[in-house]
Amino acid sequence: MAGAYRLKGIYFRLRGEFGKAIPLYIEATKEFEEIGDSNGMASTLNSIGIAYLNLRRWDEAYQYFTRARDMDHALNKPQKEAADLQNMVNALRRDGSVTDSVKLIVLSIAKQALAISDSAGDPALIASSNEMVSIALRDLGRTDEALPYQLKALKIAEELNQPQLLAEQLYLCAELFIDLNQLDKAIEYGLRSETIAQENNIQPILFSIYDILSRAYAAKKDFKNAFSYANKLNITLDSTYRTEIADQLKRFESDRKDNEIVLLNSQKATALSKLERNQVALAAASVLLALIGILAYLLFRNRSVKIKNIETLQQLNAQLNEQKEEITRINTLLELKALRAQMNPHFIFNCMSSIQECMLTGRLDDANTYLSKLSKLLRMVLNHSDDESVTLDTELEMLRLYLELESVRLKDGFTYQVEVDEEIFLEEVMVPSLPFASMKTALPPAAVCPKMLPI
Repeated sequence: MAGAYRLKGIYFRLRGEFGKAIPLYIEATKEFEEIGDSNGMASTLNSIGIAYLNLRRWDEAYQYFTRARDMDHALNKPQKEAADLQNMVNALRRDGSVTDSVKLIVLSIAKQALAISDSAGDPALIASSNEMVSIALRDLGRTDEALPYQLKALKIAEELNQPQLLAEQLYLCAELFIDLNQLDKAIEYGLRSETIAQENNIQPILFSIYDILSRAYAAKKDFKNAFSYANKLNITLDSTYRTEIADQLKRFESDRKDNEIVLLNSQKATALSKLERNQVALAAASVLLALIGILAYLLFRNRSVKIKNIETLQQLNAQLNEQKEEITRINTLLELKALRAQMNPHFIFNCMSSIQECMLTGRLDDANTYLSKLSKLLRMVLNHSDDESVTLDTELEMLRLYLELESVRLKDGFTYQVEVDEEIFLEEVMVPSLPFASMKTALPPAAVCPKMLPI
């Protein structure tokens, strides 16, 4: 159920319908919590935070990212914890219009994510964490401090040779160079980012690259290139807008068709229901007539059979009364035999001999312990003598008592260990009753045995 809710949430998230995804994610977290799956719960909390982030509901997003981070920290999952911290940074930054005190908190969280990423040793995570620190410093106006972090992120992206990551880090470096008025480097890095994005058809970041290059050329008084990239930016934005409108129209058309299908199915179901009701009424009338005829026949037949059965029963009762006394006597004998089978005399004799031997040798504590455990074992055997099966915890208790008796009797002549899987519910699992008291041992009370494996 948890997985089903989560998959439905992912479906709506991919359609951009975050408002529909959130309730499904919340149901998934309830199911994960019920079965104790903390890992699934942490991942789903992060998904809820991302949905709220896309809806620009920053406070709710930050709340869920924080809960996910706390759980991943408790689960000792540093990579996921670092990603959660990065998401917390995105939620706190909002649209950039935050106070300096919040910006300092953002910087602190970003550096914490970087420290965890470094310890985890994930290159992609280290690159994104350096990027986060750089952005936080830039928000504070500390661009000169931000540049080394961004250049480190770029170096890792070059080592990973991931085109999209590399293009993103290049244009972020270009932005910093513009702020530092290093326009030639800004244009160099921007052009490199443009080339990689075009070669690998990375459309979503092209408008950011065109914006950076347009601003860099304009600041350098190269208005021809500035106009060229501004024009490219407008074309890209217009294309993106048309694509989004087309996607929305497709979703609207899909929803409309779905609604039409639902309406047609409803009308069809109504017509079928009416037809079925008419058919049921006709069938019921036919069945009623048939039942009346069958009932009349059965009443007549049952009367004849009843008379015959009464005569037969009278004869059987007479025979049963004669056999009752014999059956009672046989049952009594069988009960006594069953009880004796549960308590093997040989086992009890050895136990009594062991107690006597302990008393004669002055081991009174052992004798008392032995007698106490034996009485408890016999009581449990007698209590469950009629049971074909018992709970696993009861059976294990009887097993431990039996082994402890044998250990005392044999003067610790063997060791044993009872192991049970932690996932087994001892009070719910039923097992066939093991007749401990019928176990045979031919060893004398003072015998010394080699170490034995547990039964």
